[in-house]
Amino acid sequence: MLLDIDKRLTYDRVDNRAANTHIGMAYFAGTGPSNKTCRECAFWRDGKHLYFHTGSKRGLKPVSCGKFRRMMGRKGLAVPHEASACKYFEQAENPPAITYRGK
Repeated sequence: MLLDIDKRLTYDRVDNRAANTHIGMAYFAGTGPSNKTCRECAFWRDGKHLYFHTGSKRGLKPVSCGKFRRMMGRKGLAVPHEASACKYFEQAENPPAITYRGK
């Protein structure tokens, strides 16, 4: 779920970073290293059940951001893996593959 920004507040020009930020992210999307996504961040992994399987649709589930949880004291909404990294990005040792490669 993206932030709902009233375009009138920015004179009909919404900042691209704010427009691409998902509710539950620790900071604005695109403020981290370029070409990095939340999937590659150490804070993004939130448990064992990272993949979904529904019929022909397979892939990574959105998960909540650990940095958001630490800063806010509560779990935030799930963030999709393809969201652009924020300024709190820390490279994960073993980021999950985008699609499940198991059985």
